[in-house]
Amino acid sequence: MYDIDDIVDDTYRVTGVCSDQGGMGVILHVEALVKIPEFRLVLKYCRENDDEPLKRFRREVRLLGTFKGNTKVVQIYDRNLKHDLPYFVMRFYPDGDLVAHVASIKASQEAQESIFLQMIECVQQLHARDEFHRDIKPQNFLVDGDDVVVSDFGLTTEIGSDTAFTRSSAYWGTHGYIPPEFLAGGFKHADAPGDIFMLGKTIYALLTERDPLYLVGDDIPPPIFHVIERCCAISKEHRYQSLAELKQSIVAAYDVVLGRAGGLGQVKQLLSAITDRLEQKAKYRSEEVLEFV
Repeated sequence: MYDIDDIVDDTYRVTGVCSDQGGMGVILHVEALVKIPEFRLVLKYCRENDDEPLKRFRREVRLLGTFKGNTKVVQIYDRNLKHDLPYFVMRFYPDGDLVAHVASIKASQEAQESIFLQMIECVQQLHARDEFHRDIKPQNFLVDGDDVVVSDFGLTTEIGSDTAFTRSSAYWGTHGYIPPEFLAGGFKHADAPGDIFMLGKTIYALLTERDPLYLVGDDIPPPIFHVIERCCAISKEHRYQSLAELKQSIVAAYDVVLGRAGGLGQVKQLLSAITDRLEQKAKYRSEEVLEFV
């Protein structure tokens, strides 16, 4: 709805389109006409007029505002939710999202571990407040130099909000990343295992560049694929139940892959994989058992 050189709210001039691929929002490159910062800016506005998308957009802005000063969450520079097209302004991240860094992630197992642990730490900022993201995917993590920040809170729960999802059968999300319980009963009652499922799918997508709907571990080191499989167990009771537990398993898996753990670490990781597979599927892999023995 905006063209280049259009003025938004007498405060920002549009200089280009950053992204128009979002479900309800468009992100524009803008220049501030007053109170000019030292960094580049982007403006995200809600292009939908229906009540539900507008509520979701305003909820996203409110939530982001509560994380002011948090280095793991994108920071709001300005906002106007009463404008004809509600919007907020944030710093532009020229390094892009994690999709733009797949090649470097796949090339270095040390980089993989660092990125995955940072992703967990970002989501932990929500879970520490009993809030859940519900739309985790590579595009929703932005790169800031050596750091990663989480973005796009459009589907995030907001405790006590009168604009939270009220229909238990309602769900949104991204194909290939949605936990099965969202499809069966909606995600009004989102929880940690749901976000952990999507983190597992995100890790898989970054390592393979494939649609994460189906997990194929042929080209993923077994310790890492075991972590992914447990994250993405169909039954959420069989997933990691907390981000702390997932983080510990990521470190243990890369201990084995990077040769930091020695023989004992590899034995423990194999035993964990065998036990999890028996609990989840009542099956085991003979090659894992032979290696353990």
